[in-house]
Formats: sequence, C-alpha cells, structure tokens
Amino acid sequence: MQLSKHLSKEELEHSDIAVKNGIDNSLPDDLIPRAKILAEFLFEPIREALNTPIHINSGWRCDELNRLVGGVSTSQHARAEALDMVLADMPLLKALRLILQAGIIFDQLILEGMSDQNPHGTWIHASYATANRANNRNMILLCNDKKKYTQVTREQALNFIQGQGF
Repeated sequence: MQLSKHLSKEELEHSDIAVKNGIDNSLPDDLIPRAKILAEFLFEPIREALNTPIHINSGWRCDELNRLVGGVSTSQHARAEALDMVLADMPLLKALRLILQAGIIFDQLILEGMSDQNPHGTWIHASYATANRANNRNMILLCNDKKKYTQVTREQALNFIQGQGF
C-alpha cells in the first residue's frame, strides 16, 4: 500500500531489528491515516527538497520493537509520526541544510549520531505532529553519539552546517 507517491506502508514498517528478532512490526489499520499525513506533509516535501531517494531505517515501531531499540514510551515512532532517514547519495549535513532552507514544517528534526569520528551524523530523525498539525514545533536538535541532545535555532543549525563546509 502506498502512503504517498514515494513512500509505501511496507517501507515505514520495515525494521532489520524487528526481522532479526521475529517481531511483527505491522502498522495497525487505525494508524494508517496518521502515516499518510506523515508521508504527505513531511516525507514528500523532504524528498522533493533533496531530490534524491530516501531510505527509512526506522519508521513505525510497535511497542515491542520500540522497547527493544531503547525508544522512550512517548516516541513519535510509536504513533506513526516519525521516521529516521539515511541517504546514499548525499551527506546528511547537506540534506539537513536543504530541509531547513526549504521551510518544511516539522515537529522535530534531529541530526543523530554525531561524533569526532563522524561529525556529519548517522541519520536524520524527522517527526510531524499528525493529530494537531498546529502543534508542530519546528524543533531542531543535534545529538552526539552519547545521546546528548542540544536544541538549536534554525540560524544556529545553518551556521553550524556552513562551518562544516555544507
């Protein structure tokens, strides 16, 4: 089932960790409307801004999978409101810059897994408050490999990205 032009339900559900651990990570029917909003209002605008395919390495998470990966009980992944993205053809800092410059509305945008060895991050977490779209906070966070989150403004994020050469 397609949730939007470029995102299928199967892509949002897929998890290597779920497969490895025999977890059924099927998206419940009652969350499909939320998943469609996430796809149309967040995923598609991001894909358009980046103009490249996006791989979702974590989208929807059932409770069992969310616990296994260390997700918090309030995780937007468990409400079909978040996805973690990796890109084969573009550095994540460049992708983050393009997303921010496009003016896309989001709840949280997090560059995850930054370290001295990997200053460009490991993936981008993007979420969208689907139940009440007016509640999207446009919160930008940078997260290091020790799970320390630092909230930054759009201007601070763009200045950081520029300082890294992107």
